[in-house]
Amino acid sequence: MNGHAFNDGKWQWIEMDFSDKAALEKQISGYHVDDRWLDQASEGETNNLQMDTTYEGKEVVWGSLVYNHDLEDPESERVFHFCLTREFLLTDHLDFDVFEKIDTSNIMTKLDLTHTPIEGFMVFINIILNSYLKKIDLFEGRINDLLWQLERKNNEKVLSQIMKCRHQLLILKSLILPLKEIEIGVPEAFGESIKEGPIYNKMRHRIRRAFTLVTEYGKEIGSMAELESVKADVRGNEIMKTLTIVTVLFTPIMAWGALWGMNFIHMPELDYKYGYLFAWLLIIVNTGAIYQFLRNKGWMGDVLNNRKEAKKK
Repeated sequence: MNGHAFNDGKWQWIEMDFSDKAALEKQISGYHVDDRWLDQASEGETNNLQMDTTYEGKEVVWGSLVYNHDLEDPESERVFHFCLTREFLLTDHLDFDVFEKIDTSNIMTKLDLTHTPIEGFMVFINIILNSYLKKIDLFEGRINDLLWQLERKNNEKVLSQIMKCRHQLLILKSLILPLKEIEIGVPEAFGESIKEGPIYNKMRHRIRRAFTLVTEYGKEIGSMAELESVKADVRGNEIMKTLTIVTVLFTPIMAWGALWGMNFIHMPELDYKYGYLFAWLLIIVNTGAIYQFLRNKGWMGDVLNNRKEAKKK
């Protein structure tokens, strides 16, 4: 157990092992905390938030929060458990070393400037939010690159990158939502006056900024996925159209070849002196007629134009 007193001893932050049920019960004696949470406090690996507001002045909020997650590694979740009252803040497994460029002494200075454990808890939430915002900022460059790749290429690699970005944004959104719940739940438990504090307002604005960025980037990625799908459909249609045209143009040679390839004994054309030349002329004329028919109908224009544009690029 490691205790820290702040603001001339007005409130305490106590780091402890939540698996020690007896020590945990001793710290929160006098507060109505769910017994089931006391039994499972050190085992929760997902976000959750609970509270008891039965007695004024003895309000308590407890739960678990994912405070760090590598977007590339599904097994990298870091969870800390907490119990918050008007007198103290209990936490376990909160390791600031997982955050880049975090000065622990600076955190302690910030905590010493707070007046209540509630404000201290908001400081922790702001630190977590900063790490999420840094992750979100990386998406601006990635999305910009994807936009230009989508213009130049249309392949499985680009679609895979789009899907990867979409998945990571969903992970970030799932990490920010519990912080949004805390933003709403803390005033619910401790009163609307909490909203007047500058630290709470800073947290609220950061949550709004993070949530807005993730939502808007998600819309961009969704639009790119739709555009990629449309381009793939158009390309597929063009391929099918091209294959159909090629098949139609080769129909005369296949039809006449099938006709003269029959094994009947009496086939007058086989005795013609210029039968071979006649057959080729007939096939060429038929193919030319079909080609001209398709061209006059405008059924070949898009295919030809696309090929010309591709050569220009």
